[in-house]
Amino acid sequence: MNSKQRAFNAFNHEPNDKIPMCLFLGGSWQIAYSGNTYKTLIKAPERAAQIFAESSEEFDADIVTAGTGATALFIKALGGGVEYNKQGFPVILTEPLVSKDDLKRISPDMVIADPDVHSLVETAGYMAKIFNGDRMLLGNGRGPFTLAGQLFGLENFSRALYKDTGFAEELLNFTTEVALSYFKAMIREGNADGIVIADPTSSGDIISKKHFNRFALPYLKKIVDEMKKQSKPVMLHICGNIADRLEDLADIGISCLSVDTKMDLSFVKKTVGDRICIAGNADPVEAFKFGTPQKIMREAERCIEQGGNRGFVLMPGCDLAPGLPYENIKAFANANRANYAMAE
Repeated sequence: MNSKQRAFNAFNHEPNDKIPMCLFLGGSWQIAYSGNTYKTLIKAPERAAQIFAESSEEFDADIVTAGTGATALFIKALGGGVEYNKQGFPVILTEPLVSKDDLKRISPDMVIADPDVHSLVETAGYMAKIFNGDRMLLGNGRGPFTLAGQLFGLENFSRALYKDTGFAEELLNFTTEVALSYFKAMIREGNADGIVIADPTSSGDIISKKHFNRFALPYLKKIVDEMKKQSKPVMLHICGNIADRLEDLADIGISCLSVDTKMDLSFVKKTVGDRICIAGNADPVEAFKFGTPQKIMREAERCIEQGGNRGFVLMPGCDLAPGLPYENIKAFANANRANYAMAE
């Protein structure tokens, strides 16, 4: 059984010889560790693919994502300002939309036509060739709600949810089109096996369940429905506390829900784990950044114990930042290899 089959088995609640692992939601750690920068690699998709593939093989990740830093590139393509850091993803300096009238001058086609955005798709294509079907490759991008806040500014967008719902819905339809065109390109040209949607600002820490059900969930479902038409799996990651929306998320047809360290993994598994695959949720800060390899091993064992051996993917609770100790990431991978040895 190869890594890709293990991932599909987990998504389908089928038996596995070991629990599959996904290590990096983004890719800033690999870029920094390789000694490269995001700005240089976006112009060298084949080299970027080699870096991501090498780390995936070194740490034996069963699920690998492509599309690192996509959000800032979307913003840049639509006329916003970004700044490239020496480490990590580009930082958004200015939003493309200053007023709601600005929405009339941009289109989703501007995003997918942008050469830097297309470089992410090319990177995925090179990764697919390297893996040759051995690992699950997921195209990574932002969810419509989070992307809307980044286009218009979270404060302005939040105000529109109360005072101009018509415009808020118009903007969300736009960001859904942007996300879909990108995800389709990842599958069509990048040969991705499926997608992973990151929608952090739809968290219960930021918006109420009422607003989530009206302004986030229906637009996520549009993307999921389109992927289901193509028989492509969807992993969804939302940061923070999502306890009050677990049932709703399980209803929209996602294959796997990645949860933050803030969530009790046992509770999530008990609540919806018989309906969708659950992924998580080792602490990316206290364990990976400030912990020791021994603490990482214990954290991985805790996740495995709570997640169970069916319908579960071992993951950090959020993306791993650049500069984290190599030894800690290696310990996490070793903990999963130990789980494999016990299964054998």
